[in-house]
Amino acid sequence: MGIDDLSASATPASKRECPSPAAVASPGTESKYKVVVKPRECFDVSKLSNRLLQSAFDTCLNTTAFQGFSIHHPTNSVSVWVRSLADVDRLTHLQTLPVTADCTVQVQAYLSSGSDLRRYVVSGVDPGESPEGLITALTCSTHKIVTARYMGRGRTCLVTLQGPRTPPSRITYYGCILKFHVYKPGVVHCYRCFRTGHMRDSCPQPADTSMESVETRTYKCGLCQTDDHEITSKDCPVKQKALKARRQRKRRQRSVTQEERDADIPTSNRFELLSPSEEDTPALVEPENACYEVPTYSDAVKRGKKRVQQPANTPKLSVTGTDDLAKLDQQIQQLQMEVKRLAQRRTHLARPAGPTAMRGTDVPYAASVPELSCASASAPVKMTPAELLHFVARQLQELSKDSLLVHKETLRRSTRALIPPRGSDLPGGLTRREEVALRRIRVGAALTPAIRATWTSGAQPPPTTCPFCVAPATEATLDHLLGTCPGLHQARTRHLRGLHHHPGRPPDLTRWTHGPLHRQLLAFIQETKLFLFI
Repeated sequence: MGIDDLSASATPASKRECPSPAAVASPGTESKYKVVVKPRECFDVSKLSNRLLQSAFDTCLNTTAFQGFSIHHPTNSVSVWVRSLADVDRLTHLQTLPVTADCTVQVQAYLSSGSDLRRYVVSGVDPGESPEGLITALTCSTHKIVTARYMGRGRTCLVTLQGPRTPPSRITYYGCILKFHVYKPGVVHCYRCFRTGHMRDSCPQPADTSMESVETRTYKCGLCQTDDHEITSKDCPVKQKALKARRQRKRRQRSVTQEERDADIPTSNRFELLSPSEEDTPALVEPENACYEVPTYSDAVKRGKKRVQQPANTPKLSVTGTDDLAKLDQQIQQLQMEVKRLAQRRTHLARPAGPTAMRGTDVPYAASVPELSCASASAPVKMTPAELLHFVARQLQELSKDSLLVHKETLRRSTRALIPPRGSDLPGGLTRREEVALRRIRVGAALTPAIRATWTSGAQPPPTTCPFCVAPATEATLDHLLGTCPGLHQARTRHLRGLHHHPGRPPDLTRWTHGPLHRQLLAFIQETKLFLFI
């Protein structure tokens, strides 16, 4: 290819507004040089006759039926491809081209590019030299200088070199080494027709074009591809639809977040049990036959340290009747049972016990604590839910700080006694995920879909089926996922081969989960992504 192709590859795409004529019509591999013929006056070369052009080129090049030229409309020029520099010299002497049989147009021809030609911009030459003087004064050891011309009126010239594709080592001018760089042609603008590719002197349009008469491009919105509104306007229907969807999405997110917050916040205060007259708890109504009065929590807080020193264990008695006496007998029996239970607890705490025996004694003691019955067998009247709540709150008020600590310790021990072993015999070399999964499987604390199906509150709805088969979620237990799920049959059979498992028999999960071949179990969980449901 020629210099135009080399310079076009180094020019950004935004500046290559005018494509090269060589890219439009390639003459073939035989032609090496391209000569551009341009009119010296305002004339449209597309009006030239191809027959007359061929005749003119045959006369200039001494050929017959010349082939190798094309008309380039953006640049308003004729590109001619020849094989040698001698033909280039003949074409540069071309002065006119026939328009009709008796009319011609003045033209100029110059060498544009060639397969072995490169153009460079050389800075530092003396001004006022002729083109022949520049060619004589400029020397290069690796390339041949073909043409040279000034670029404007300064000390810069455009030099065309013939030789290898590699840049020359240096270019000298009367023995002075000058700086040079590859020529990158820019975009040529015409100030007559306001187009690119040619200049005003060779414009095909004879008259100047005013800016008012030029049709401006209609800009359209990039979203809806219409021009009925401004590009940055908010009236775009596509933008309005996107904004509406965004508002709806934010509204849904806020509602979901508020529901999660409401699920975490308790809906009632435990101190409201002592204040039945509050508007928030209309269901808790003071019974009509109450024989004692309890101060509300708000009243107790308002009084503070200046409250009346009234014994809490001696409630204010009102007028009593037969039903009130029966209720008092019932409460006396309950208090006696509470005293008996506290005596048993004190006996248990006073018993000497080491740290190793503490865990074993938690379960029998927790089982021996009698439950607080709501009504005695001999009591003729049962307590209503409101009366029961008031009674429990009354008992909590009467308990001392030491008794509350004993209650907390008992609850902590009984709860800890219910926790199964943690699986301290886990093998080493496990990752955090593998260790947690294996411990949950051995302990039996896996969060399977069967357990999640019992959850009624949460941001996500509970599962309805097994994630690997069509079984209901209530049946998707740990034994189902590891042993009997049909959706995992192939993977389970492949991983159970190391246990010498018979395909027709159910797998021994205890041997698989607690045996030495736990690595196959972990590989099975990792392959089937069971860790998401354990």
